[in-house]
This record gives sequence, structure tokens and C-alpha cells, in this order.
Amino acid sequence: MRAWSQLDLPTKIGIATALAAMALSLLGIARNPEIDFNVRTFFVATVIAGSTWGFIAWGIAVAIMDIEEEETNEHDAA
Repeated sequence: MRAWSQLDLPTKIGIATALAAMALSLLGIARNPEIDFNVRTFFVATVIAGSTWGFIAWGIAVAIMDIEEEETNEHDAA
């Protein structure tokens, strides 16, 4: 857990969201009887869901942190 504590908040949010998206995609595959569960299906579903949602969540978190930092700097300068 030492590496986890060294990560910044947006990265932690992105990783947590990616893991949640991967778990939900696997749950969706398991619940749908029409999908053939194989290695390719598992890989494609988890990689696409995890990378997409992880990247989106990370980007939003970075933008929020930047806005908060700008507002703090403007408030301190005034």
C-alpha cells in the first residue's frame, strides 16, 4: 500500500473508477446468457470499460483540482 499512498488524488480516483467499471462489465457478462464467456470477451470488456471510465474519471478529477487551485490562487492574490 506504500505505492498507493504516493499517488495523487486524481490518479486514485481514476484507478478506483476503472476497477469498478471492470467489475461491473464482468457482472454484465456473467448475467447475460447470450454472451459467450471466453478470454477474448473477458479481455475486451474489462480493458474497454476500465480504460474508458478510468481515463474519464481521472480527467474530470484533474480539471476539478486545477479549478480549485486557480480559485485559491486568485483568492490569495486579492
